[in-house]
Formats: sequence, structure tokens, C-alpha cells
Amino acid sequence: MVPEVSMLMELENVACRNAQPMSRFTSMQVGGPANIFVEPEDMEGLSSLIKILDEEKASYIVLGGGTNTIFTDDGYAGVVIHLGEDFRYIRRKGEHDLEVGAATPLSILVGRSIELGLMGLEFCHGIPGTIGGAAAGNAGRDGLGIHDAVTKVHGLTRSGKYVTISRGDYSYKYRFVEGLDIIITSIEVSLEPVDPVLQKKLLDKYEDVRIKQPSAQGTCGSIFKNPPNDSAGRLIEAAGLKGRKIGGASVSTQHANWIINNGNASASNVLSLITEMRDEVHKKFHILLEPEVKIIGEGF
Repeated sequence: MVPEVSMLMELENVACRNAQPMSRFTSMQVGGPANIFVEPEDMEGLSSLIKILDEEKASYIVLGGGTNTIFTDDGYAGVVIHLGEDFRYIRRKGEHDLEVGAATPLSILVGRSIELGLMGLEFCHGIPGTIGGAAAGNAGRDGLGIHDAVTKVHGLTRSGKYVTISRGDYSYKYRFVEGLDIIITSIEVSLEPVDPVLQKKLLDKYEDVRIKQPSAQGTCGSIFKNPPNDSAGRLIEAAGLKGRKIGGASVSTQHANWIINNGNASASNVLSLITEMRDEVHKKFHILLEPEVKIIGEGF
């Protein structure tokens, strides 16, 4: 069930539009329209919005930077929530502690922590997306995730109640979080005093990783999670799929676990390619790759 647009347009501090193409809000740059697209400007607007959506039993999702999300060509019949500028901030909470708004780009947090003489998030260097999305999926690499530094998560329940959840009251591992069934509005992280030599070594390491990957535009990052003791990219390349094309989408020749929108791809092109990658790897190696990217919408 979806509420009337007019009902949401009456809310204060909430911008509301209908039939917004999701290709405009995702880095893969494909996808049909969301029935309703809303952008609450602040916590008051978000709380009012969530209470109405709960009362109406409306389907909704929260979209951050859209860097690991693909919407189908048919779009999304529910409400897409995109947090506004008041959710983009970094506040110092102590000598080594920061509170970070959910709409803040992860890259901004990494840069600001370096400026403040802190370390502990170097592995996030070069990872796109927002803090909210990073916290929801425990973004990271090398087996490390952002929740290794998180001490508290703030947000709203599905009924619009503000809550704070401390680490230890939810579970997480690399690319996985359980027990945070809330709309994340901010997180708190505890970092360490900088070791300049070690920090530079780590940043150089992850910068080298970044420059070997395709541009973030027209892609959505890694398509599949790495299986235990192996690499999804290695398996896809070994299956002979580097450069494989369907319509305007192709498997990257630079990194086989990435798909490139060559400028005219449809979501169906991308999703067909994902299916082919999964099926070919399974056929050749008897390993069923698990998607890392989120696929949202009708018709899939």
C-alpha cells in the first residue's frame, strides 16, 4: 500500500516528488521510476514521515548514495526515502570519538579523521557511498568493516521512535549486520591516535586498490561477495566472462566482478549479465556466488 502523494506533500520539512527515475539516484545509472521519492530535511521531518508510512502500512526503502543498488526497469512501487542535508555532518564527541550523520559520504569521514590526526578507517579509503549505507552493510575490505570502529548507532524504528543501539546489542561481520532494523540517522565511531608511518602505508595500499578498479560512475561496485578462500573476480574471469556484453552492459575488463554501464544500458541488461555471471561460475566451478549488490523493484 502506498499513501497519496498529497498526504506526504503536506508534511513540513519533507520534499516529495512522484515518478522519479532511479537511474538518477544510483551509480549504475539504470532503473525505472519510484512511485514516490521523499527527502526529509531533518529528524522532525523524518519522524513525521515514518509515522505516516507506518500508519498506512506503506512499503518503503532508504536509499543512501545508491552505489550498491540496482532498481529494475519497472521501478519501485513504494516510497524511496533519501535523507537530506541535516543528516550530513561530523561532530567530535571526544578526543578520539566522532558522531557522523547518515547522509555523510564515507570518503568525507575518512578524510576528516585524517585531518583530526586519527586512524582506524583507512581500509574505507576509496569506498563510495554514505555512512548510512556503509553502516547498514558493514562496508569495508580485507575482512574489516566499519562496525569494527562503531560504538553506537542512532536511528528511528519502523514506528518512528528514536533509539540508540550500542555495539554488543547487535551482531555483525564483514558485509553483514543483524539486529539493526532501524532507519540509521547517525553512528558514533571510536578511532585511535595516528601513527603517521602506518597510516601512509595503509592509505597507499588502498589507493593502489582504488586506481585498479573502474570509475564509480556507471558501475555499482562489486556484484558478488567473495566466497570463502576465493575471489569472485577470479572465478568470473576464469569462467571466460571478462568483457562479456549484453546490450549496453559489459563485464569490466579491468575487474571481472564489476559491471560497466557503457552509456545506454537498461536494468534488464545489467540483471541478465548478473544472472549469466552467476550461472557460468556455478556451471564451471560448482560455486554459487551470492550477490553483494542490492536489487530492488518490480519484475525481478
